[in-house]
Amino acid sequence: MKNRLAALFALLVLILPAAALAGGFTARENSAAPAGSEGAGDVGRLIGLLGSPDSMERSQARYALVNIGEKAVPELIKALQARESLSEIVYILNSIKDERAAGPLAGLLDLPEGVELARVKSALYSLGDASVPYLFDALSDPARRVSAAAVLADMKPREYYTSIYPYLKDKDALTRRWAASVERSWLDKGASGLMAGLLEDPEAEVRREASAYFLALSPDVETPGLKRLLADADADVRVDALKIALKTRDTALVDDYIKIMDLDPSPEARLAAGEALMKTAPEKAVEPSLRALKDKDDSVAAAAAIRLGELNRAEAAVPIQELLAGREKPSDEIVEAVARSLTDIGAKYDPNILLPHVNWENLYVVRSVIRAWEITARPTDEAIKAALRRYLDMPVDSRYKEHVKALLERLG
Repeated sequence: MKNRLAALFALLVLILPAAALAGGFTARENSAAPAGSEGAGDVGRLIGLLGSPDSMERSQARYALVNIGEKAVPELIKALQARESLSEIVYILNSIKDERAAGPLAGLLDLPEGVELARVKSALYSLGDASVPYLFDALSDPARRVSAAAVLADMKPREYYTSIYPYLKDKDALTRRWAASVERSWLDKGASGLMAGLLEDPEAEVRREASAYFLALSPDVETPGLKRLLADADADVRVDALKIALKTRDTALVDDYIKIMDLDPSPEARLAAGEALMKTAPEKAVEPSLRALKDKDDSVAAAAAIRLGELNRAEAAVPIQELLAGREKPSDEIVEAVARSLTDIGAKYDPNILLPHVNWENLYVVRSVIRAWEITARPTDEAIKAALRRYLDMPVDSRYKEHVKALLERLG
């Protein structure tokens, strides 16, 4: 019991006001301390307690160091550089917000992903402009550039926008890549010339950052060499180029859209090309969309069916229905697209073709199928009526059950 009381008393001493701690525990110790070093021993003792297995001790030491404030920073930086109790030290420095910590904190950007690195990033962000020069330095360090770019991207320090320019021209591809990622976040229009040059960079990752930059700024900023980008070796760049073309409604690229829909190896590119064609030249979208119904990718085929429905092409009704038979187990995406497109077209078809493929737990599928049946289901479709009655008793999202009740009432 006596030992426990002694320990508690020691802890209380540790959380004395900052002035008392900075001056030492006693007047005698304070008078004997060299000028300018008051409380250094106590700060060191508190830093040592940050590694204690006792959470209360750690909490009290942390609180005391925060209260000591800037006088504790030199010792805290020493511990930081020694990488002792990192999480605790970074937390304290982030609370004190002393600019002297910016450089040492930036030195820790080589930490692996985790709580410690997250705290370092937060502390650098909190220090604002004081951190920026050190973050730029870290862009050239292979071990720190990714984390440095992430902090810079979030900060958006306008007065430093031009400071990124040399890094966009760096000989090292990864430096260019991560500098371009920062620029993609900043969206500084003044950098458009440099970013245009990166659209022809030999490294795909650099070109991706540049194309994403122009996509974000389009149509306010013109994208140079858009036709060339549609044939880029990297699928992500091609997709970005298609999205830019969609924004600009560039009719000169219609033939490129059709070629991509038919031949591009990337489903994302084929999908984006179909959307660009539909929005730019819908009158030319029918034949390519009919061919796209046979695409092996569900998203591409489903999008083609929806486009044909929006175009109200009656000749597409049969090929659209064949989507269900042409796949061993049609996905929800396919079933919903078939139901939507047949509803839009309004053509006569056997409503029972949808029944085996309905996922009654997917509200979007149910909604599209019910809308289709509202047009085509007949009172003689007993299997459909039985399925609708079962659905009403299912423990699923009830938002569409009123529609089901109304349809059943009409079908009798």
